[in-house]
Amino acid sequence: MIDITPKTLELSRIAAQSAAQTIKQSLKAIERERFYEKFQNKQGELLKARVIRVHADSIILDVEGTAVVLQPDGQIPNRMYEPGEEIFVLLKQISKGQGGIILEITQSTTEYIEAILRKIVPELEEGIVAIEKIVRIPGKRTKIIVYSNEEKVDPVGVMVGSKGDRINTVLSLLDGEKIDFVEDSEDPVQLIKNCLKPAQINNVEIIDNKAIVTMDENQKALAIGK
Repeated sequence: MIDITPKTLELSRIAAQSAAQTIKQSLKAIERERFYEKFQNKQGELLKARVIRVHADSIILDVEGTAVVLQPDGQIPNRMYEPGEEIFVLLKQISKGQGGIILEITQSTTEYIEAILRKIVPELEEGIVAIEKIVRIPGKRTKIIVYSNEEKVDPVGVMVGSKGDRINTVLSLLDGEKIDFVEDSEDPVQLIKNCLKPAQINNVEIIDNKAIVTMDENQKALAIGK
C-alpha cells in the first residue's frame, strides 16, 4: 500500500524542490566555470565590445555576449561613450569572487596602448622593433620610446607606418589623444632631445638625475606639445 497522506505529499514536494534547486546550482557552477575558462587565457588581450548603455559614471558593455562594466578608472577621461558604439578594451584580469566571475577591463592604461600597437604593428611581435617605455596621460597625450633590433630599420618610421596609416589607426581608437613615438638612445642627453622633438634644444644638463633643458622661448610650445 502506498502512503499518500498530505504529510507524505508535502515531504515529496519539498524533496523535489530541493533536488531542483541543487540541479540549478550545479548548472550555474558549471556555467561560471566555463565562463572563467573562456576568458582566463585572454588576460592582457584586446577584446571587442559594444556599448549597451551609460549608467551614471559606468559604461555597460557587451563583451562576447556577456555584460561587463567599464568602471570610471578604466575609461578614457572626457571621452563620450555612445550606445551601440563598438570599442576595444583590455582584459586586465579575471578573478573569482563571492558574487561570481569578475572581469576587470580598461582603456586608460599604458598596457592598453601597447596591446593596440601589437595588433597593428607586426614588427613588434616579430622582434624587429621593441617598446622601451610608455608614458601616458589618458585622454591627452602618450609618448612611446621605441628602438630597433636591426640596424637599418627606423623604429619610429615602422610605428608610424607608410603615410601615417598605423598611427592614424591608433589615433582613431583614442578619441583625439595625441601620440608621440620617440627613438631610444643610450645617451640620456640625446634621449631627452628626442623626447622634446620637434623643438630645437640649445642645451641639456643632467644634475642629480634631473635634467635642465635650455631652449629659445619660441620653442617651448613645441617641447610641451601644444
